[in-house]
Amino acid sequence: KDICIKNKLNYFKIFSQKNFLIKNGIIERKNKILINSTKKQKNDIEKGLLRLISDDQMGSLFKCLVVSTNTIYE
Repeated sequence: KDICIKNKLNYFKIFSQKNFLIKNGIIERKNKILINSTKKQKNDIEKGLLRLISDDQMGSLFKCLVVSTNTIYE
């Protein structure tokens, strides 16, 4: 945030990886990919998604900060 302020950049609140990915459509994307996937691929995709968004795994471990030269609206 300090770097943003120093460089006159706009920033929005810090998100957990889970919230950022969900807000940006990871569940919808997963559902589209599953349509043409094999059973093994479906299992791998579901496991991978859980790893990315589960609070006890990567979902709350990593954070995202949205930064822009434009005005940021929620």
